[in-house]
Amino acid sequence: MSGVIRFGTKTDKESMWFCSGWCFRGILDAVIEKNRDDDDLVRIVQRAKVHNGLHLERVAEESSQLARRIREAIESAALNTIKSKQPLVGNARALGADEMRMYRRAVAELLEIARNSREK
Repeated sequence: MSGVIRFGTKTDKESMWFCSGWCFRGILDAVIEKNRDDDDLVRIVQRAKVHNGLHLERVAEESSQLARRIREAIESAALNTIKSKQPLVGNARALGADEMRMYRRAVAELLEIARNSREK
């Protein structure tokens, strides 16, 4: 399984992040963990985990404020992941060094895509 987060329009591939399912779920779990008090955000992110996709342009159609909060939460979780020296956990086990490097690299790409799509 894989996952996708789409920040822009349906045809703008530069605003999409494709990744393995475990990377996708990992970053969304981090978003949920840091935003437990935001019921609407948690509901959308949990739904995205089930469907392996988060499409912020669709969220923005209903609430631009919610889409902005989700984008900011993703960027914050990504930055925290990149900077963290803590061992990461995936699928209920600690990730090995190679897996951690791969995960952080994927999350760095996510952060770049999120920031670049915001500038458009």
